[in-house]
Amino acid sequence: MNHIRLASPTLRFPRVPLDRFVLPTVGVEYLPIPENADLRGFLDVLHARESRREFVRAPEDRDVSDLLWHAFKTKQRRRNDDGYRWEHRPAPSAGGLHPISVLVMNRPPQRDAVFLYDPIAHALGRIEPVNRDVVLSFFSAVNSVLPVGEAAIVWFVADFRLTLSKYENGESLVWRDAGALGATVELVAEALELSSCAIGITGEPFVAQITGNVPMLEGVGGCLIGKRPIARESLPPISASRTSARRQSRGPVQTGDRRLR
Repeated sequence: MNHIRLASPTLRFPRVPLDRFVLPTVGVEYLPIPENADLRGFLDVLHARESRREFVRAPEDRDVSDLLWHAFKTKQRRRNDDGYRWEHRPAPSAGGLHPISVLVMNRPPQRDAVFLYDPIAHALGRIEPVNRDVVLSFFSAVNSVLPVGEAAIVWFVADFRLTLSKYENGESLVWRDAGALGATVELVAEALELSSCAIGITGEPFVAQITGNVPMLEGVGGCLIGKRPIARESLPPISASRTSARRQSRGPVQTGDRRLR
């Protein structure tokens, strides 16, 4: 088998600071700020998390908003002395650069529309124009891995140019950013009691075509998000329930009484 060995990253000297490429969008849909609901404890979420491949229906708009807020929302930002823009988000990123943008697709009623998440305004903008045939080809590629159905598609698009402008051999940093982002999404989905499953393809060449074939802007994976099936409460076997009830009706067994009851 082939193995691509990525070189170890180092800071680039000299370097020219760049900003993340921002895709042009049409319109803006401001999303509601999540309510201060009592979410599950972190360790409970951590140990309960698993890939959930059943999506009984599409996530509600509130579900999508909550997921985007908790997994991707920018908390702080500033311009550093070296000229680069630093941001703090829930998932870590090399140098605080956060080169990955988030696309949301398969949202009713415009299932072939492509939306870009704005992590500062907590809003969605529609990418236009897009080739609908390319979008459907992308859906087909995702569907070949896991049936999409009504699940929302959340996909990552990395601006390799940004990270490589600061780090020599920075490709592995972008992929590690994508992995950290994927893990964060999975944990947030579990906390929100949504089904989520990572998809093991990059989305290329379709994502590059959807985003306008911008140099070094590439898909780096994503996931499906949807409503999970309602878990049935596990009940004790009928025989065990009857035995327990019978014992309770007869009172406690006296010490030394070895008769079967």
